[in-house]
Amino acid sequence: MNLTISGHHLEVTPAIRAYVAEKLERVKRHFDHVINVNVILQVDKLVHKVEANLHVKGHDFHAHSEDTNMYAAIDLRGYRQGSLNEALQPDSGAAGGENPSS
Repeated sequence: MNLTISGHHLEVTPAIRAYVAEKLERVKRHFDHVINVNVILQVDKLVHKVEANLHVKGHDFHAHSEDTNMYAAIDLRGYRQGSLNEALQPDSGAAGGENPSS
């Protein structure tokens, strides 16, 4: 897995880098072949922003989070883990076979 962590208006300290890597360990449990992960950490005034782009075999995922605390933003509290799991299910959503117009 190729992991790139960059900071805009922020120095990426070893503690922040380790925290991001720890959170991404959970992603490895869900995906067998993680190819590339790009994480961008930003600070705009008092808002800490995290963007993560995950490229796995056959899929690309994007997560974005904002918080007043960088560690809380890294936790992606604004992002629902369930939506990622639903996206991975082949029969999720309206394609499940029910047709409301029938």
